[in-house]
Amino acid sequence: QAPRSPRGMFGFGGFARAALLLAFALLVALLLLLSRPPPPPPQRVSPIVLPLLSTFSYLAFGLAGALPAWAHSPRLLPPLGVWGIVVPELLVLLAYALSLSALFYLRRSFAIFVEVRSLVRRGPYRLIRHPMYLGYVLVVLALAISRPTPPIWSLGALAIGLTLGRARLEERMLSRHAPGYDELMRTTGMIFPRLRKIGRAH
Repeated sequence: QAPRSPRGMFGFGGFARAALLLAFALLVALLLLLSRPPPPPPQRVSPIVLPLLSTFSYLAFGLAGALPAWAHSPRLLPPLGVWGIVVPELLVLLAYALSLSALFYLRRSFAIFVEVRSLVRRGPYRLIRHPMYLGYVLVVLALAISRPTPPIWSLGALAIGLTLGRARLEERMLSRHAPGYDELMRTTGMIFPRLRKIGRAH
């Protein structure tokens, strides 16, 4: 599921967002068709349920926008003027671009549920182990800035919590079954890059 922002949330950049989102959707469809044969199905419920909850929690933002006006008060941030438009717009564009880049380098290792496939160490994975989840977090931050209301912040906290839980579940499975993943954990950040790693990459 690509990071998603409600229609009309921002004042400009709609064409760039639409193009990135279309590219993301097409790449997801292609990778699902060409992905490696799936490993044996998970023996527990959490590797199936947690990814689904994490994915659909982002869709709840669309429902939050349909709540009555009284549910969106008080505003939790003062008016930010033009920065309240520019900063969220840039965050969403960065989120889409980062997620698209992550998919490009994952290629046939892409999966919907928590599955152990081949490790990817190129592209954004040189710096962080879950760049697509960073894209989700950036969309939550963009929404929190542009619509600083209790429902949005509550749903955002829930979405980030579920995403971190999903990432930790993947980390445990990969650490057990993927050779070399422990070393990767020591040299890269989980969601956000490590500053020292950025310096060495350049």
